[in-house]
Amino acid sequence: MVPLILSQNKDVSDVHQLKQEFIESLATFSKPSETLRCLVQRLLSAGHSRKDLIQWAVDAGYAQQYVRSLLSAVLVKAGVRARKTGAGRRTSQEALIIAAYAAGHFGSDAPKHLLAAYRHLKQKATNSKSTEAAAS
Repeated sequence: MVPLILSQNKDVSDVHQLKQEFIESLATFSKPSETLRCLVQRLLSAGHSRKDLIQWAVDAGYAQQYVRSLLSAVLVKAGVRARKTGAGRRTSQEALIIAAYAAGHFGSDAPKHLLAAYRHLKQKATNSKSTEAAAS
């Protein structure tokens, strides 16, 4: 992971050159690459925001969601997250108790057994719903 160093240094000719390279690199990469990551880091170091990069790409004809997804992947790989760590749905206490039990009994194989149990229960629930629907 390479840390990003942000500054407000915006040399106009360098920025224009980097912007052009960034737009051109979007055409050749469908997934994050080292070249794209370096370009994004240099643009961010020059003081441009993620919104600037997205707007440039949209102005060049790329779909906003495609560019947002690609930039997100590049930035996460570089260790920069848009969301705070832990943002999202909370794990229920019941799920934590089940996970602790499985880890205590199965050790490093616990995730494998929990996933198998999840698939079994999901299939069982689907079967019971279809049986109820057929009975009606």
